Amino acid sequence: AENQWNIDKKLGGITDKIKQLQLELMPHKSGIHLIKTVEEIQQFLDEQLNLVQMLKSSPHIKNIMGKATSIETRLILIQDTLENWVKCQRGWLYLEPIFASEDIQWKLPMEQKKFEIINKFFRELMENVAKEPQVFDNNDILDLDKVNQELEAHNRSLDQIQKALADYLETKRKDFARFYFLSDDELLEILAQTKDPTAVQPHMSKCFEAINEVEFNKNMEVVAMISAEK
Repeated sequence: AENQWNIDKKLGGITDKIKQLQLELMPHKSGIHLIKTVEEIQQFLDEQLNLVQMLKSSPHIKNIMGKATSIETRLILIQDTLENWVKCQRGWLYLEPIFASEDIQWKLPMEQKKFEIINKFFRELMENVAKEPQVFDNNDILDLDKVNQELEAHNRSLDQIQKALADYLETKRKDFARFYFLSDDELLEILAQTKDPTAVQPHMSKCFEAINEVEFNKNMEVVAMISAEK
């Protein structure tokens, strides 16, 4: 009985620590807060999972095995949610400035609609967490099961959007082979400003070896090409 009591006490200690877990956030220029790091939380979760699994192997746990399994399930759910959350944040961070461009919105309308749904969900999620970062044992603030499922679904959409974006960039490179000399981000910078011909200036030397920049007249027509040795 004493051995079981000791195990139960350790399980209670894990539960108390879960309640105290809190996300570390940082402000972002978009006006919301983002997750700064999850490294310490992930390390804590790994340690507590190892402890629970060790306790479950004890011959004295039989009567409280259900409690141990419930805590183990909770720890795994938090791990999975954090992994999906960080992945969603990474995708959102990459695509948010891209779809801020009206040119990209116009060229990829289906992906724009998908991203609008993700953007709304992600902003609301981060606004709620910013009010109360201690979210892992309070279902009034965050239903982890529901959020994890939503994050998984939105991550699938983010993958689809990024694939469509990559396909779109590939068509542009096939139309103009010198775009192969530019990175995706550099090409997107140009395509996001198609109404501004001067957007090509910073990338001119990469596309054309002998040309450093071009000169435009007031009608935005190219009137001269300038080499790096001008």
